[in-house]
Amino acid sequence: MPAVPTLIVLSIGLIPTVLRAGRTLYWYACRREATVNRITAALLLVQIIVSLALIPPFGTVGAALALLVVDSIALLCLMRSPLRSLRDSR
Repeated sequence: MPAVPTLIVLSIGLIPTVLRAGRTLYWYACRREATVNRITAALLLVQIIVSLALIPPFGTVGAALALLVVDSIALLCLMRSPLRSLRDSR
């Protein structure tokens, strides 16, 4: 059963992944592709750093944790962006 810990982390990681995908589509529908693309580009660098830090010591669980961390950060960034955009548009 060596895959069980990895699958547990991945199943928890589905929550921010699905919510992030929904916010991404929302911002695309609002014609805010540039905002989403900037966040995605920045998070690519974060993904590389977190993966390099977690995969060597933890293996597949580290990869799953990296995905969970980065998708959670992405969700927070995408949830925060609307508040800034609404304030700027006034």
